[in-house]
Amino acid sequence: LLLTEFIEKCPMVKDDKNLDNLFKIISDYLDDRWFECKLDLLNCTISLIFAAEAKFKPYANICLFRVLDYLTDMDWMKRKLAINIVYTLVFYCSQQIMAVKQNIIEFLNTLKEDSVEEVREVCLQTLKFIEEKENEGEEGGEREERGEREELEEPAETSKIKSLELEFDNNYKTINQKDFN
Repeated sequence: LLLTEFIEKCPMVKDDKNLDNLFKIISDYLDDRWFECKLDLLNCTISLIFAAEAKFKPYANICLFRVLDYLTDMDWMKRKLAINIVYTLVFYCSQQIMAVKQNIIEFLNTLKEDSVEEVREVCLQTLKFIEEKENEGEEGGEREERGEREELEEPAETSKIKSLELEFDNNYKTINQKDFN
């Protein structure tokens, strides 16, 4: 709890080196199966994203990979916090996260029928928010298309998104310490 408050109030968190160190520590302990305080770490992760805001973008995908396992955890509070992290990532790092939204949606769709009402509610809110962000992106694309009628065979973003989705699948299966080196 104290670490969460420290992260939220400390201006040093916005320093790239401090952010990198804090994220590495939190991520390492999230992966440590013997560490017992996972709820606190998930709360710290949310606080870190709030504190760093746009500076968190380089960590967004790694963070997402770290919390996906918690979406299926037996503890409903861990599932709920993991969904809150996904929501927060979509809010602050939408470009990075929306690139792999299909994978996230698959995980969240399984939680729409969760036995705990709070998990279902947060899940539905997150799915709705992802849909809203997706619609914002489509509207932005339509405005650009009307403004400039350039003909492109395939936008550069499309191939980038495809490679990110592949990277997401591969990294989620094999994520380990080398991601931080």
